[in-house]
Amino acid sequence: MPGTGNTGTHRTGPAVARAQPFKVIEGGRRAQTGFAKPDPLRFSPQELAAEMAELFALGLMQDCRLDQIASPDCPVQIAPGLVVTQADVMAQVSALPWFSGQTCLAPGMSAQRRALHRQKGKLTLWRGGVALPGNGAAASAVLMQDHSAAAPAPVRHTPQPDAPMSVWADWCARQFGAGLRLPGAEGAAPQIDTLAEMAAHIHAMPAARPFFNAALAALARGARFGGGATDWNGKRLLSTMAKAADAATRVSLLQASSIDRMSRPAVTAARLSLNLSMAQVPDALETEQLRAAAEILRQHAPQLLAWMSAANAARRGPQRTAYSLFLPLNNSDSVPLHPADCATHMLVGSALATVLKAVVDGGHQTQLTTVGSQGRDVIFANEIDQLVANIATARVVSGGYFPAENHQEQRLGQALGLAALRDTLTLRNCPAAMAFRDLDGRVLQLVAEPGADGHPLVRLLSEGTCLDWPSGKRPPKPPEHLAVV
Repeated sequence: MPGTGNTGTHRTGPAVARAQPFKVIEGGRRAQTGFAKPDPLRFSPQELAAEMAELFALGLMQDCRLDQIASPDCPVQIAPGLVVTQADVMAQVSALPWFSGQTCLAPGMSAQRRALHRQKGKLTLWRGGVALPGNGAAASAVLMQDHSAAAPAPVRHTPQPDAPMSVWADWCARQFGAGLRLPGAEGAAPQIDTLAEMAAHIHAMPAARPFFNAALAALARGARFGGGATDWNGKRLLSTMAKAADAATRVSLLQASSIDRMSRPAVTAARLSLNLSMAQVPDALETEQLRAAAEILRQHAPQLLAWMSAANAARRGPQRTAYSLFLPLNNSDSVPLHPADCATHMLVGSALATVLKAVVDGGHQTQLTTVGSQGRDVIFANEIDQLVANIATARVVSGGYFPAENHQEQRLGQALGLAALRDTLTLRNCPAAMAFRDLDGRVLQLVAEPGADGHPLVRLLSEGTCLDWPSGKRPPKPPEHLAVV
């Protein structure tokens, strides 16, 4: 190990060079702590029932049109001849103790998740874990303008931060299929009319593509940088985004492969079906938590369970259990969306959203089309947040992820985005300040102050109070100042 006096060998072909001792070069800068997966989610029976009810509700509403989901009267077709309204579905969900407020929660992530389900006192399932100004019942303009500029052919190396914009544009196209959509060129805007079509598009797209598309379109439109980021340029923005996307991808894959990851929603839904249908359930399929959650759903949302059973029977044919709550809700002759296709989207999207909101003037109204005036003016930061919420909704509609997982990954992705911004600010010993509204609705500020040693001090502030930089629980990476000499 470095610094312990142990020796290592360096192999060159078949020959083995003589052992070289490891020595420590003192005086190097301290390495930043690495990020890792947070503690696994653990639900109370009340929260597990609420999580499953949200999965059931959005699964039932997957064929609803995006231009109608804001209306309580939006029709929800359960099965042929059985149509209810969105208000009927929401009434069942809101009757659960966790959503109705009957379950007391201590301050923490669970309380934050529940609070984000309320907008002006009303329950909403469209905000996707993001403190949006409205109820979130819309598709982001960024998503509706998403397109593939080229077939992705990922390259190994990222361009240097000061590489020409032409090099960065070529890298964006190769890495993510992102680029400017010029008039007459192929790659039309997606046709997304329903929640199911939105979920299918999001699962099929590279996780970072819509964010790089938005960045390139904003740069082409001459979007302003934030007040304290006036010395930024397109190259520095894309370089920081690339760093954030790479870190978020690595952490999300680490999470997806974790052995202590909780059972998937489809597994939990199947176990709930058996718990509710069988008088005697095998011990391997039943836990006290699952049994209690099943009873909560039976008592407080019986109609929701009946609709799920009817929907499964209509799509998959006759069922062998009294309750058929199986996820995802898809026809027997169709292939469901695979959760792995969207495994990195939440972390990557949240990290890139953080960088974009901090650097680009978030309150600036712009169009997300490259040229012309056929698009509508939008507030850039709001549409970026709405895209993060849309990704979360898509992962729930497809039945692959718990809503709480989205909330957790969004905050971790935001932390990774902040780390990428801090690293970029640290490279320049110049004063800088930037502000944006985070996923919880707080105004965060990043302030860099020049240091006498040539390295700036970068602080994270909220309402004038200095905050600790978010970090994961993984042990830090090996110090960067260790080297073999």
